[in-house]
Amino acid sequence: MPGTSHPDFVIFEDEHLAAVHKPTGIFVHRTDGWDRHLTPLLQTVRKTIGQRVYTIHRLDRATSGVVLFGKTKEASSELHAMFRERRVKKTYVALVRGYCDDCGTIEFPLRPRQPNSADKSVPISNVELPEQECCTRYVTNARYELPFKSTRYDTTRCSLATLHPETGRWHQIRRHVNRIGHPVIGDTTHGDNTQNRFFRQQFGLSRLMLAATGLSFVHPWTQKEITISCPPSPSFQEIVDRICQWSVRI
Repeated sequence: MPGTSHPDFVIFEDEHLAAVHKPTGIFVHRTDGWDRHLTPLLQTVRKTIGQRVYTIHRLDRATSGVVLFGKTKEASSELHAMFRERRVKKTYVALVRGYCDDCGTIEFPLRPRQPNSADKSVPISNVELPEQECCTRYVTNARYELPFKSTRYDTTRCSLATLHPETGRWHQIRRHVNRIGHPVIGDTTHGDNTQNRFFRQQFGLSRLMLAATGLSFVHPWTQKEITISCPPSPSFQEIVDRICQWSVRI
């Protein structure tokens, strides 16, 4: 469908919406815990495309990848409804600990995060809100075995997987893959600190190895299917490339 593409940052733009690539470490907008030394993504998008835009959804600060914005209030309202009604297919890529199954579905319910807390990484503790239904589907793209000892085993294994969260809960992918024993590499909240330290020391890892690589939906105004995608950022791909150099790909 018609639209204007801008290299490196703006992935797609038309008169109704704009999609950009969010770097890791950046907040989508001002929120609790916002680092005042870092410009929120929303402000950067407004400056780049030269007009006001409206937030549709968010990515965690540590996650990089595709973020969609509405360019009008009408577009914002319609796109919000599409996310709420699960009419948007979301695609992520993650590097996780261990060898994953070829494919699978994770359906563990999850509790919301702690409300009214400055630390949004803390789940519900003393406030017992009900668990929410969740579903994440995944396919394993590659498996790697590294000739380095990080635990009691002589080698270290990891997998590169594509994931599709069918619901949009707080830290859903990160919590789901941890639940099945395959935490995201670099996840300091829900992950394996021993593995994180190994990848930091051995490969210079300094980020969460989770990237939002695509959004697919029916465009509300053209009624045509649209897929907005971008590859993982260089900081993600560089880690994968270094792992490939040292490993046997299974």
